[in-house]
Amino acid sequence: MSLKFNLKELMKIRGITLSELSKETGLSINTLSLLSTGKTQGIQFDTLDKIMTVLNCSVGTLITEDNEKSKLLHQINKLEAEKEEIEEKLITLKQKLEEL
Repeated sequence: MSLKFNLKELMKIRGITLSELSKETGLSINTLSLLSTGKTQGIQFDTLDKIMTVLNCSVGTLITEDNEKSKLLHQINKLEAEKEEIEEKLITLKQKLEEL
């Protein structure tokens, strides 16, 4: 499953800039910038709480499942599993051919 952090979109809807959000949350502009561009791998609960309080939103609004990315990852995993199965069959067939 892949998650999407919707900070940039919510800020636009609320009409608030990174600078304003930084002042209201006490979080650095750099931290908020990384979060808004998706260039971070995680978020602390207190950071999440500060952002949700200022933007007046829920966790489910701020963080959603990235369905498109999840679908692609699922397809990749499925194809990789099929590839392994095909490679195993190929090895078996080559071994049988060598025995002949």
